[in-house]
Formats: sequence, structure tokens, C-alpha cells
Amino acid sequence: MAFMAVKETQHGLFLNQGQCCCSGTRIYVEEPIYNEFLERSAAAAKARVVGDPFDPKTDQ
Repeated sequence: MAFMAVKETQHGLFLNQGQCCCSGTRIYVEEPIYNEFLERSAAAAKARVVGDPFDPKTDQ
């Protein structure tokens, strides 16, 4: 469950590099998956590759 939640929230937060009015600003997480969600979300954010937008190896 936390895996899908992280996948979808990462998409919402980083859509257009966060430069659009529809990017997420808050995440509400149910208590039973909170710790797992937090760990997975932090790992996913750290794993994003930032760089040249024309390089297919970058995420942003």
C-alpha cells in the first residue's frame, strides 16, 4: 500500500518540477503506513536525478 502511495505522491509533487499550480503541497498519510511511507518517500526523493532536461537519464 505504501509503495503505491509514494509512487502517486511523488508524481504529484514533482509534476513539471513543482512549477505548476496543481502540484501537491500536502500529503495526508494514514497512521498504519506512516513510517513506511516516510522512509520510501524520502528514498524516492533522494533517488531523483536532477540535471539536463534533454538527457533521458535525468528525472528533472
